[in-house]
Amino acid sequence: MKTVLSNRMRRSRAHLCWLALMLSLAVGGCGGQSQHVDTRLTYFKIISTRILIEGNQAQVLGDVTNTSTMQFPFDVTLQATLLDLSGQQVGSATGTAEDVGPGQVRDFALQGTVDGARYAKLTVAPVSLQEKRQELGKPTPTPLGT
Repeated sequence: MKTVLSNRMRRSRAHLCWLALMLSLAVGGCGGQSQHVDTRLTYFKIISTRILIEGNQAQVLGDVTNTSTMQFPFDVTLQATLLDLSGQQVGSATGTAEDVGPGQVRDFALQGTVDGARYAKLTVAPVSLQEKRQELGKPTPTPLGT
């Protein structure tokens, strides 16, 4: 009798552990879409920026370069984060640098809003790429394993 209860308890524990594992995987997977970071973004370097502020409108201008040797140019979506002196975000701007090929420099103009009275500094980073096939001049989606 002791062995029967002991075997049942072990099976119950095993089932509970398995159930807990499945639940934790399900909850972890439901926390949002899994985001894949495109490692090609590291090839795109911001080489200059300046900002124009009028009221609460912000325009961030600058240049980005493609340091890669990939054969296709990319449309590079850029995100500017506008900060106050303490590093708190007070605005943002987004836009695209078009057809940035290997070794090329392209200008960009990002549009957004800002609390101009608190603005002190900005950071600009590439956030996504859209590949442009040179032979057809048509955009193609970037494969990221999705």
